[in-house]
Amino acid sequence: MINLIPAWPQEASRAQEDATVNLVQLLATTAQPTRLIVTDYRPTLRYFLAANDLLETEWLNVFDVIQQVHHNTGLPLGVEDIVWPKMCKPFMGSMRCICTVKNNWLGR
Repeated sequence: MINLIPAWPQEASRAQEDATVNLVQLLATTAQPTRLIVTDYRPTLRYFLAANDLLETEWLNVFDVIQQVHHNTGLPLGVEDIVWPKMCKPFMGSMRCICTVKNNWLGR
């Protein structure tokens, strides 16, 4: 097993020119098992991996281990899956925040 510890910047979303991304994609074409070990806090890690075609690669997030998160596959959840109180109108504020309007009052 080849373990790779990437040094990706926090604000990176696509790393097409990153050596680690290129190496993992190259090793994926071989029979050599490879695992990414992510040591920095990255709450959007799965989005980053998906954007760089690395989601199928085995990976370990150290912060998930510390927080005892035992799964790394997501359950798709949309705004339409949430049961909202009456008179609330949800809308996406950002990727990390859903805002609602109730009686002309904005809540997060």
